[in-house]
Amino acid sequence: MTVVLVTGASGFIGSHLVQRCLHEGYDVKALVRKGNASIAGLQKEGVEVVEGDIRDAAAVNRAVKGCDLVFHVAALTSDWGDLKDFTDINIGGTRHAVTLLASRAVVDASKARRVLGWLPKVGLEEGIRRTLDWLVSVDPSEWKVK
Repeated sequence: MTVVLVTGASGFIGSHLVQRCLHEGYDVKALVRKGNASIAGLQKEGVEVVEGDIRDAAAVNRAVKGCDLVFHVAALTSDWGDLKDFTDINIGGTRHAVTLLASRAVVDASKARRVLGWLPKVGLEEGIRRTLDWLVSVDPSEWKVK
């Protein structure tokens, strides 16, 4: 059985992605912040919950173990907040996920197409490759806020 990990599984996009993966028959793991109110509901649906923070590389590493496919959708989305939190979560957390996944060669675009049938098929592999290359090369200190 294919095991998928969804980071940000308690959010709007992540929760719907979990439902889609379950509907498609995949075993689902979820990386969710410790104490999150959605943990019990995810577990009740048969999701294996890994409690941790996307900013913690060790937590991401624990969550990825045994997974065939990873959907990283964890993010801080808000109209306001501390820039450091946005940077640490959205850039740093993504960097943790991408660096770890690239080193393990977990990304498999053909599996992604089967789970998310609405994704365009043309250029997906190249898009993933370019995204991975960019994310591991960007220094967060170079980002400027205008």
